[in-house]
Amino acid sequence: MIIVHFFVFLFLAWGTMVTLLDQLHYGHVMAFVVNYMCVSTLFLANGKHYLLLALPNVIFLYVGLPIYQQSDNILSGHYTNLTVFIFFCWMASQLLYKGFAANFYNKLLLTEMNEELEAQIAQNEVMNEQLKKQAMLDELTGVPNRRGFQDYINTALADERERQLSLFLLDVDAFKSYNDHYGHLRGDEVLRLVAQSVYQTIDIPTAGWARYGGEEFVLAVFDQPSETLDELAEAIRQAVQELRIDHAFSPVADKVTVSIGIYSAAISYGIQLSYFIGQADEALYEAKRSGRDTFIKREELSGSLA
Repeated sequence: MIIVHFFVFLFLAWGTMVTLLDQLHYGHVMAFVVNYMCVSTLFLANGKHYLLLALPNVIFLYVGLPIYQQSDNILSGHYTNLTVFIFFCWMASQLLYKGFAANFYNKLLLTEMNEELEAQIAQNEVMNEQLKKQAMLDELTGVPNRRGFQDYINTALADERERQLSLFLLDVDAFKSYNDHYGHLRGDEVLRLVAQSVYQTIDIPTAGWARYGGEEFVLAVFDQPSETLDELAEAIRQAVQELRIDHAFSPVADKVTVSIGIYSAAISYGIQLSYFIGQADEALYEAKRSGRDTFIKREELSGSLA
């Protein structure tokens, strides 16, 4: 800006000198008028900067005119015309500057508001994502809830190809008796321990584990052979036993145990999951009628896994 100011000052000074020299030949002030008008319309500055650049040259011109112009009539006309012209150029310059400054600050404010809005939108998206995750988690156990489980199934079947789904429905044996005799706080702790123990036992990337409701949990496993399902069910049963949680009022054992119902069949996008839940639930009740602390499996193998 210092270089620009210096150039503008020299530009006006050059117009002033040419105008004074012209008095010796032509007697007009066009050089100064053109230069002054260019500066007023093209170089936008506030009133203070404008006066610092223009006033020294105006004073120099007004003082020098009587030296180079001998005609009193022409000199009087120059003073009158220049004074009117300089005044209106100054007004025009300040109006242009105020308009430019207003537009500049409005754009600056708009840019700042847009940046703040973008930051707020990004923050809202993060919060919405966090709320979405929280909405899909069971508060008590920390594993996905029924909604999270449904979202997992939808994602797994998003490509609409047929897959083999094996659905495990797990129930804590005699959980009502446990709550009645040990209290609900200890019952909640049992659910937390069972949920985390089974989660750590599952070692299959395509498996989804969730609390389905009450003392029931659900596990979805895709595209696994029958032998793997048996091994996984037995590993889950043993993992719960190894927690060694006392349950003196269980008709099965003196420790907390689980029963598991498994249903395995082909599934594709659009098939109701409730059918699989119903079949796994029947297998679960069969496991309970068989004495609990066991698993029952029903399966309809697809051609790829038969």
